[in-house]
Amino acid sequence: MILDGAYEYSVSFLEEAFGGLVEKEGYTPDEVLDTFTPVSNKLGYRRLVVLTEDLVREAGMANVYGNAL
Repeated sequence: MILDGAYEYSVSFLEEAFGGLVEKEGYTPDEVLDTFTPVSNKLGYRRLVVLTEDLVREAGMANVYGNAL
């Protein structure tokens, strides 16, 4: 999934769209990130790659440890 080009993605959109696949649909973080690999070729958007990966992994941790995070 290429994150370049949009003016801005909100954290809530990324969290619901990709973290929701883990939290609500039961996919593992690895399944989500293998299917939707976030990439960016533009310097200003590379932080969104890291943010998206972090949100997916945090959703996985919330499933393991409950919503205490």
